[in-house]
Formats: sequence, C-alpha cells, structure tokens
Amino acid sequence: MAMKLRGEIEFKSDKERVDYLASMIEEGSQDPYIREFTMKLLNASGVGSYDYMNEIKTIFNWVRDNIVYRRHVLCRDSFTTARRTMELKSGDCDNCVVLLNSMLASIGLPVGMRIVSSNPQRGYHHIYSLVGIPPSSPKKWIPLDATEKSAKVGWEPAYMKKKDFLIVCE
Repeated sequence: MAMKLRGEIEFKSDKERVDYLASMIEEGSQDPYIREFTMKLLNASGVGSYDYMNEIKTIFNWVRDNIVYRRHVLCRDSFTTARRTMELKSGDCDNCVVLLNSMLASIGLPVGMRIVSSNPQRGYHHIYSLVGIPPSSPKKWIPLDATEKSAKVGWEPAYMKKKDFLIVCE
C-alpha cells in the first residue's frame, strides 16, 4: 500500500495551480525584503531608470546564477515563498518562478507563467516565467527559464505543448 505524504496540496486544474503560484508572487512582490534586495541589485549593477531590458537581464541573471535547481519533495510538489527560496539559494521550477516573478513585479514589471510539456498526450511538467514589455501596455512577452544555467533572456526550451497565464492587476 502506498503511503500519502502529509501537507500535500492537490490541484484540480492547471489554472488552480497557477492561481496558487500567482498568490505567492503577489505576496513576494509586496515583501519589503524582496523589493529592497531587487532595488539594491539594480542600483549596484548600474541599471538606469526606464531601462527595462537591463532590469530584466540583471534580475534574471541573478536568479539563474544564484539559485540552484533542486527537485521537489519525493512524490509531490513543494512550494516556498520568494524570500525562503532566496534564503535556501535553491528550489525547483515553481520556486524559481515565484522568486523571479516576485522580483520583477516588485519594480512594476508585468509577469506571467508558461507551463509546458514535451509530450502533447501528457500533462504539463515544467513552468517558467514570462515578463511583458513595455510595462504599461505589454506588446511582447519574453520567456525566462532560470532553471537552465546556460539560458539567456528570451531563450526557452523546445516543448510541444505550451499554455500561458498572465498575472493581471485588478
């Protein structure tokens, strides 16, 4: 008989899962620690005002280079806040999305998520961030997969099935 782990969150749909992550991103983007860290990172990197692409590159590169990809808990997904992922310096794709999107949203950049699958007959198995530019009315959504150490801003793996979820302010 299989044993069920305590604390497991069961989602009935992809949208329910993404909505859960969106609530974590909203919380993270409003965390004073995340915003302060992001502002200091951008200032130390010499990124100027309204330089959206360099803001995106600087934040993305920091998450990609400083957060080590670690698989989730055996047999279930585990979720950590943006702050906790920074403290642990590791997390799975969900945790990287929460941290990266929280940092981007904390400076007013619109964000989203893309779920993907390498097999069109199977469920989605990976998630990464999207960021919209220009911030006031995005015309372009840029993929950001910080779990791939060689990735650059705009790169994404070749997946057969994709579905986007954009976070909208109400």
